[in-house]
Amino acid sequence: SYGDDTCHFDSSLSLFSCNYPIPPYSTLKIKEAIPKGKKCSQSFFLPKMEQNHTKRQIKVTRNSLFEQGYLDEQFSQLEDLQDEANPNFVKEIVTLFFSDSTRLIRNVENALCIRAFQRVKQEHAVLKRKLEAYFQVSL
Repeated sequence: SYGDDTCHFDSSLSLFSCNYPIPPYSTLKIKEAIPKGKKCSQSFFLPKMEQNHTKRQIKVTRNSLFEQGYLDEQFSQLEDLQDEANPNFVKEIVTLFFSDSTRLIRNVENALCIRAFQRVKQEHAVLKRKLEAYFQVSL
C-alpha cells in the first residue's frame, strides 16, 4: 500500500492492484506513477524476476524466524488453515494476538505496579512505627 491506499500488493500472488491505468514499470516507477488519491482498479503482475526475489525474501525471513525460535509448529498450523477464501487469515490472527497480548501485558504491568507500591507503603508504615518507637524511647 502506498500513501493513502492507492495500491495493494498481494505477496502471495505477486500481484499489484491499482485503480489507475499504470504501465508495467518497475515497482519504484509504479509508486511514482500513481497519483495520490486514485483508487485501485487495474491489476498487473510483477515481472518474474521480481516475483522470485520477493518469494525468496519471504522464505528466508520465515526460515530465520523459525531458526531464532520466534515461530514454531503452531504458526505452521495457522498457515495450513489459511486458504483462498481467507488469504489474510494468519495476519489477522497475529494482529489479534498482538492487540490482545498488549492489553493483557498492560494489565499485568498495572497489577505489578500496584503490588510494588503496596510493598513500599508497607515498608513505609513499618519504618514509621519503628522510628516513632525509637524516638519515644530516646526522649
